[in-house]
Amino acid sequence: MKRSLLGFFIFPLIFSCSNSFFNSNSKKESQIIHLNEEIYRNNLPNVLEKDIFPFSNVQEYSLFVRNFVDSNFEKDISDVYSFFKITKKLPKYTFNKVQNLNFFECEGAEYLYDDNKIISFTSNPSEEMFEKYKNFYKKYYPNFKDVLEERIHYYIKHEAGHYFYDMRSNELNAKNIFKDVNEKNVKQCYLYDVVLEGVAEYISCKGEIPFTAKFIDKDTLLCTDSLNKYYLYSTGFYLVKPILDLNFKRGIDLLIENPLEEKDLSCLKNYQDRILGLMKN
Repeated sequence: MKRSLLGFFIFPLIFSCSNSFFNSNSKKESQIIHLNEEIYRNNLPNVLEKDIFPFSNVQEYSLFVRNFVDSNFEKDISDVYSFFKITKKLPKYTFNKVQNLNFFECEGAEYLYDDNKIISFTSNPSEEMFEKYKNFYKKYYPNFKDVLEERIHYYIKHEAGHYFYDMRSNELNAKNIFKDVNEKNVKQCYLYDVVLEGVAEYISCKGEIPFTAKFIDKDTLLCTDSLNKYYLYSTGFYLVKPILDLNFKRGIDLLIENPLEEKDLSCLKNYQDRILGLMKN
């Protein structure tokens, strides 16, 4: 799953799907949802309709997304690459090569590892999906344009993280780092994607904890065999963070050269400790 299925912000939709995971967190998640609703709804009377959702149709929305990507793609990637002292050339990008990637099938991006190594952004949803998407944001996010801009920044940096990891894997002659997985098979998603998504999250946030991950107990994530796809990105981030914090380039190489095995899924902390041990050698 080399795509940005989960974003930089908490969506009540996502949490409503995931509150069966970790009973200790379900009450906290419920409180977060209601707090968000209260904050956003209380602000709505003070915001004009056009400010809540400034696009009247798909064409306006599509044009905004395309222009924003065009204006920020190189700057955003150069920013994170400079931070990590990455010297790889910038990836290329396109639009709508892959449809229906993300939230209500309206936004998202995917790194196409087997198709000329490009990043494809979604900017052309169907009219039906666009209406659902618009109605959701009008309910929860009065400052929609700001939210959308932040999400696109996130998509650019996250997918650039995949591109960097793929390029470095090729340099190390690592095979089959990126795989097509059955997203309904949670174990398979974790086996092949948790490290990939963790690295991309780490790069996109410059090693800082993503907003969504702050509400989840990292020790529980790394020490359970109750895998849940809604926590894949946060789990991946916490899995790779201490490794990459210690030495980014060395950590990347060790993660590539020592891929996760099925036996590691019962306690990802053991895998993390093993990689940290190799870094001391």
